[in-house]
Amino acid sequence: MERTNRIVMGSRSYKQIVTFGDWAWSDKQTYVFSKQKIHSPLSCISITDKRPIEFMQTMHNQQSQKDIWLLGGAALARSFAQFDLIDEIILTIVPQTLKTGIPLGLSFEKFKLVDEKALIDRMIQKMYVKN
Repeated sequence: MERTNRIVMGSRSYKQIVTFGDWAWSDKQTYVFSKQKIHSPLSCISITDKRPIEFMQTMHNQQSQKDIWLLGGAALARSFAQFDLIDEIILTIVPQTLKTGIPLGLSFEKFKLVDEKALIDRMIQKMYVKN
């Protein structure tokens, strides 16, 4: 978390996360990708309808030394991957059967597994970096 100062997520992830209670990342600017009008009462959350490539060009112009965290949203992750905008993947596998969900659908062929560790409750976290 110390490496990041900006978070991007899809609207479905955002709508789910706001049901959890207080916003956990008020110290980071969050950008929610949505084609629908969404209101956020917090100044640290912005809604954008830009395409990932346009958004990232804007972010590069800001020249931050910190990383951007793409948090949730399989469809959003695929749209960033389509433009080769993902450098690292931290994938946490939770051993639960979901009745609904969206498959991640990312290709890992451009990535190398560099770390794998067991977490609590049989969860596993894998870290991949771009070759």
